[in-house]
Amino acid sequence: VGVQGLAHDRVTIALWKKIQSLVIAVEGELVTKDGQLMGRLDLLLADVDDSGNLRGWLVADLKTGKPPQGKLKPEVNRQLRMYRDILLSNNEKAPPVQAQGWYTDTSSKWDAVGENVLEAAYEAWSATQPSDTPLEPTPGKSSCGGFCDWKAWCPHWWNWRHQNKSLHKGDFADGVVILHQYDEGRSTATVEECVPKDALGGVEPTGQMRTISFDGRGKEVLEALLDDGHQGPIFLGSAMMNREVWRVGPWCDVLPWNPIPDSGMS
Repeated sequence: VGVQGLAHDRVTIALWKKIQSLVIAVEGELVTKDGQLMGRLDLLLADVDDSGNLRGWLVADLKTGKPPQGKLKPEVNRQLRMYRDILLSNNEKAPPVQAQGWYTDTSSKWDAVGENVLEAAYEAWSATQPSDTPLEPTPGKSSCGGFCDWKAWCPHWWNWRHQNKSLHKGDFADGVVILHQYDEGRSTATVEECVPKDALGGVEPTGQMRTISFDGRGKEVLEALLDDGHQGPIFLGSAMMNREVWRVGPWCDVLPWNPIPDSGMS
């Protein structure tokens, strides 16, 4: 529950119900009114005083990486402020909103501080132009082994993960699979893990079968792909793979696997 030193066996039913009563949204999707900017928050909580009176809203973003040293990294601080500012923009009568990064490794909480970022985010959105040539690849632990916006179109992270024997391992992990069967009623799929066939992102099935549970936006996007007739490999981003049945939820990317070579699209 985010309290340092509190063992699981000390979490009472009453305490858990109290925490649940403060939850406003879980894995919620944030979208500006014009639809141009979006984000996905892990938790939106009511911040109350000792008497139970509402003081504001708390955006909590769960982080599994290395905790900060002194303050949040600039990119994380900016991400959390964007969540805060979209909430405030969409809710004119919103109470004060505080955004925090919650680091599971140390059960520590870090405040995001700074000015409104929406104006800068809109400027960046307006300046973004499509290109036939991808950015220069920067394979390594911090990109291929961590968060990167371009994984769904880049073959380098896949080869890096495979070479480092970290492919399809852990939670919030990425992978490429072939779909063999989908049960719409149960929202479960049988897939086959794939590994890189070559440096260009060619697909080699491994014979390793997995069961995946889809929900929320992850389910919606998969079903939209199938309705469009997609039959090729699928990229899964930020899936929960550290379990017998993988989970693809609202925060995950589900996209056709069609990597772009370094030379660009022909």
